[in-house]
Amino acid sequence: MTGLLPAQESHWELMCALSPEAPGASRFVVVDNRFVDAPLDPAAMRRAFADVVRRHDALRLVFDDTGVDPRLRIEPSVEPPVDYLDLTGRGEAEVADTLGEIVYREHHRTFELTAGPAWHAWYVRLGPDRHFVNACFSEIIADGWASKVFMEDLLAAHAVHTGDAPAPPPPLSFAEMGDLQRARLAPTPERLAYWRERLLPLARPALFRSRLTDETSLLVRHRIDVDFEPALLPALRGLAWRARSSLFVVLMAAYHVLLTAATGRERTVVSTAALGRTSERERRSLLPCTIDPYVATTLAPGTSLLDAVARTHEAMDLAMANLVPFTAVARAVNPGFDAARPWPDLELCDGNFFSAAFEDHELSLGGMRVTMPRMRSRIPADPAGTTLLAGAVPAERRAVWAAYCGPSLEVSHARDGCALIYNGEVYDAGEARAHLGAYLDVVRLMATAPETTVGAVADRYVRTPA
Repeated sequence: MTGLLPAQESHWELMCALSPEAPGASRFVVVDNRFVDAPLDPAAMRRAFADVVRRHDALRLVFDDTGVDPRLRIEPSVEPPVDYLDLTGRGEAEVADTLGEIVYREHHRTFELTAGPAWHAWYVRLGPDRHFVNACFSEIIADGWASKVFMEDLLAAHAVHTGDAPAPPPPLSFAEMGDLQRARLAPTPERLAYWRERLLPLARPALFRSRLTDETSLLVRHRIDVDFEPALLPALRGLAWRARSSLFVVLMAAYHVLLTAATGRERTVVSTAALGRTSERERRSLLPCTIDPYVATTLAPGTSLLDAVARTHEAMDLAMANLVPFTAVARAVNPGFDAARPWPDLELCDGNFFSAAFEDHELSLGGMRVTMPRMRSRIPADPAGTTLLAGAVPAERRAVWAAYCGPSLEVSHARDGCALIYNGEVYDAGEARAHLGAYLDVVRLMATAPETTVGAVADRYVRTPA
């Protein structure tokens, strides 16, 4: 079998660009942690893991070739890569330390895609009615939604083996998902012309100054979390209503305004993410469906903040209507794409703006109480293999890594706050806080003075000397 699903392509180009020193090594992971408060049978859980592997092609996917046009196969059977641990009767501090170390290691796990499988799980028994399940997936085989599907299928399979439920219907196969995505993301001449018009020229100067050295740890991520002022939220929702849009688009428009002020360019592009699951069968699939539209918004100095929301809404609608695979966009805007591959999607946008994953902190599945805790990871005594130093990366890829480590803005699922995510070893914390503070200032203006112009916001912005 050759190639990836269209929704996977930008992730693959990025991974190839960032991991040339270790072909086949996937460093980008989706990690899920759940406590299950219910009487689970350990033997039934082992059978449940095996059932989930049989049901989902993604969990049996192995790469024969990890080049820019990869070849892969779906193995007929795979032994579930699950570690089982019983901490029943252990002290509270020991349990917390052990789970924290598991979480740390899984967030820093590397998968060798040519060996497969590209996922790993832990089942930890904490008591007869208390359990912990950790699942870690390469982003190549799963997206953030998929971890929820995995957990639901796992517990449904446990219920089948304990005689409490019928087997669920089969999920989409890799081939079926591929057919759906290729039909939905067909690169028509009209769509390619749209992307050429919206993305060219591609000059994207860095917003922050990089401090990359040979000893920089490239996988470190820091985040600055803030809540929006509660008094502003009704006004922001009202602004969304006036613009016939959503609160998410209002907050994205604020980021476009900030990027216009920071870059001095009227047209700015942000990469965002959409779930990409339009049917119930897709919502029940582990295979990655998340799509990454590029939202190109043009804001002249005289544009009001209210109009900026309307224009961002229009740009988002157009981006969703013209979706094509990343490789099709890249070929449309870069005639030398095939010679330059791998060519990361970081080259196409000024910044990343996305929503936090669906926060289903508590589920009730077949009478089981399932919670998603905010785990505090503990650095293990032997952290070997949990980092990547810049000195190990070829010189020609360092600029890409520096861009990858740069700031992304994550809006909370409830839209009542946000986080700036960045690598604090590469970028100055003061610059990051100033960037976030400037964004919050634009959000405040959106709520209190939506007639303010983009030019007036740019006049307030203080640019950091290069």
